[in-house]
Amino acid sequence: MVLTLAVILAWLAVFIIPTQLIINKGLHFGKNVPVSCKSEHLYQTIWIPGISLKAFRWGRVRYQYCPIGKHWSWTHQLDRKARTPEALLDASKVHDLRIL
Repeated sequence: MVLTLAVILAWLAVFIIPTQLIINKGLHFGKNVPVSCKSEHLYQTIWIPGISLKAFRWGRVRYQYCPIGKHWSWTHQLDRKARTPEALLDASKVHDLRIL
């Protein structure tokens, strides 16, 4: 009984709550999510709530490799204001390392 409750709480903390926060903030998740590194390089990456196979997660940002600047940097999703057609086109030109 206690183990079942612990598993349910862990599932909520790791998957359900982060997914709901992303959806509520108008952000996206999936294979081709437009992101920007701290140096403002735009590219696409895989962004799945609760799972990071090639990045270190810290809240809504991730520390991962930027394929444009060839450096490690804090990365965040483009918000609604920054998601202009030009920015989306620039981001679609480069995708980081694909693992799926």
